[in-house]
Amino acid sequence: ADCAGKIHAWRGSAGGGWAVDAAPYEGHVGSVEDVQWSPVEAGVFMSCGVDSSVRVWDVRRKGASAITVDEQHGADVNVVSWSKQVNYLVVSGADDGSFRVWDLRSIRS
Repeated sequence: ADCAGKIHAWRGSAGGGWAVDAAPYEGHVGSVEDVQWSPVEAGVFMSCGVDSSVRVWDVRRKGASAITVDEQHGADVNVVSWSKQVNYLVVSGADDGSFRVWDLRSIRS
């Protein structure tokens, strides 16, 4: 992830090196603060950023995030985490010290 709102996928390559996908995942405006892979869905990850959004991405769909929660914190979102107990619940934390718990089943993008 970078300060321009882009998320770059890195993959291990033969010989111990790294290959970076040429096309990044784009959608955030400004710095991406955290990226977390889903513990149960292969190819699904979540990100958050200074644009106060939380996004869920599917690697099979590069064009845009699959789910977007915009500006619910009212501040930079610094951290996201998937529930280890309930696979559709996630939590986000922001600069103002607030946190939110999200039920991904109820979010419509």
